[in-house]
Parts: sequence; C-alpha cells; structure tokens
Amino acid sequence: WLVGFINAEGMFRISNPYFSSDHIQTSLIFQIKLHKDELPLLQWMQNNLFNGGSIRKDDNKVAFIIKKQVIIENILIPIFERFPLNTKKYLDYQDWIKAFPLFKLQSYKEVNNQKFIKSLIMNMNSRR
Repeated sequence: WLVGFINAEGMFRISNPYFSSDHIQTSLIFQIKLHKDELPLLQWMQNNLFNGGSIRKDDNKVAFIIKKQVIIENILIPIFERFPLNTKKYLDYQDWIKAFPLFKLQSYKEVNNQKFIKSLIMNMNSRR
C-alpha cells in the first residue's frame, strides 16, 4: 500500500543548489504533502515506518519530509528496490537516486557534479 500511496502523493526532489559565503547547499528531499486533516497519518508514518523525518504545516497542508541520508539509504531505497514505483514517479525516483551517491560522498560540491545535479533537477516532477 505504501508504494501506491507514494505513487499518488509522494515527491522526490533535489533542492536547487545555492551558494552561501563559504559553501554550497543543496539536498535530496522525499516529501508527502496532504490536507491538514491527514496529519495523524503522516505522524504515524514518521514514527512507525520511517523512524524519523519532519513534519511541516502550511495553511491547509501538512508535509512529511525526509532529508536524512541514513533514512534514505536504509529505509527508502530498499523499499523502492523491492517494490518499484509505477507512474512517472518511477522516473523521478530514478533521477533522484542518481544523485544520492554524490550526496553520500559529499562530492555534490564539485563543479561537474553541480552541473549534473542541475540537469537532473530540470527533468524531474512537473518538468518531465
């Protein structure tokens, strides 16, 4: 059920790189955004399925967000390797996962890798 739910409501994203005075910031983000009435479901997922992540509330929406590499590597990736996504989310996931090693090794800061990450971003989600 989880993969079907993520096919409908989930999002894989890479934040656009931005530069501060001394470093580059970007991150891999997995997100499920729902109506605020669904907050208990997201809290259950946070506590029972993923053992982490954060919940952000905006107006009538709530979002469950995972950025931690340990959760991505040890929980999310194994789920999608065992139970692949079926919609265009599969393609978004494939692009997202291509960037994971760069984040894990902290090599996303290299110029060539920044260009690669930007090319992935340009093909994901609504740009597909």
